[in-house]
Amino acid sequence: MPKILDFQSFGEELWRIANVFRDDTLKTTEYLEEFSYFFFLKLWDERERGEEKELRDAGGGAYIPYLPKDKRFYAWAENPDQFAKSKDFESLVAFVQNLFAGLAKIGDVVEAADPNTDFSRRGPNGSKCKRVIEGKPYWRLPEAKPAFSDGVLSSEEVKLPVTRNLHLFRKLFRNHSLRVRYDPTIRELCKRLLDIQIQETTGGKWD
Repeated sequence: MPKILDFQSFGEELWRIANVFRDDTLKTTEYLEEFSYFFFLKLWDERERGEEKELRDAGGGAYIPYLPKDKRFYAWAENPDQFAKSKDFESLVAFVQNLFAGLAKIGDVVEAADPNTDFSRRGPNGSKCKRVIEGKPYWRLPEAKPAFSDGVLSSEEVKLPVTRNLHLFRKLFRNHSLRVRYDPTIRELCKRLLDIQIQETTGGKWD
């Protein structure tokens, strides 16, 4: 059962988890920075899971995700070695490097003004917009020009504002170089992050 953190134990527990980077010969300032990226992905996925549940419980329509399923923390962190192998990576480090590089170029999600419009062939240099949900008019912009402001689609073709703006991810991961060198570090970090849960009194959210 996950360990539920309250505000008093939050900092102490996160510091304990971040200490796994000591075995990767990282400096204190470096492993705290590396930890923050993984912790951010965990919290973001918990936010998405919560929104999905609320929509499902309310009998709403299809949930429009921020991230593709294979980039969401819980999709790969529960069995990171197996997931990395399923994606043809020889190591966890290589997989996470690729994950972070992909997040640095993750495209915004837009809704087509005309639900019958097909954007699959749109995009520069052979890149394509990808449908987010089969049969629905939501499209993820290509990595070559991931922001709506890059002009792959015109404002007449989509409903504004942008359905899912991923600027924060592109900004966070664009200039980050993974310092972790060993698979066991990532494996243990995932295990420890999965073992904690944000306190229930706030509905699983930090204000």
